[in-house]
Amino acid sequence: MKNTTDPTNDPGNEVECFIKHAHEQNMSDEMIRHLLLSSGWKDKEICNYLASVSLKLPIPKSREKGGAREAFFHLSAFTCLYVSAVCFIIMVFSLIDVAIPDATQVFWEEEAYSLIRLALSLVVVFFPLYLLFNWFIQRDVRSGKAVAGGGVQRWLTYLTLFVIVMTILIDAATLIYWLLEGEMTIRLMLKAIVLFTVMCGAFAYVWWGTIEWSKKSMTAASGQK
Repeated sequence: MKNTTDPTNDPGNEVECFIKHAHEQNMSDEMIRHLLLSSGWKDKEICNYLASVSLKLPIPKSREKGGAREAFFHLSAFTCLYVSAVCFIIMVFSLIDVAIPDATQVFWEEEAYSLIRLALSLVVVFFPLYLLFNWFIQRDVRSGKAVAGGGVQRWLTYLTLFVIVMTILIDAATLIYWLLEGEMTIRLMLKAIVLFTVMCGAFAYVWWGTIEWSKKSMTAASGQK
């Protein structure tokens, strides 16, 4: 006759009853874990059931790290960095156009000054915001609310490195094309040099960031041992 008190309708109670029965048979937790794993239960679920049977207090929940807050700060910081870099390049390009004007373009100087004012305004707004968001990120890492080199930061960092590398290669290819076509001018050469310099500087800065959070991750891991 089937035992009506056996809570077979509740998988959680069924697992707890199984664990209690296994303990009565002097079966170790490791053996119980292997048996439940072989039946398709997840390791995290097994650990929770083992704790609920053997302990009187629940397992303390880990403080949440990352998530939407981390994504917001990193997306905002990288966006501000992108806008600042692009506007800086536009501003320098416009200064080159003013210093070395093109006689074939009418009223270009007035448009160049307008671009310089617009680019400078955006840099003044977005670059301090980048520093502010980066400060928030570093504060969260120091306080333990975020992990250095988390998933969002890794994706955005390596995506940025990819864009920088592609920009450098395209800039080099364009420079070679102008040389082969015989259309190289001082203006074009200066712009290519500026773009190459800014992109190399950005690559070095972002790559240095990856080295820094790798060191922090290794330090944190060694501190937990």
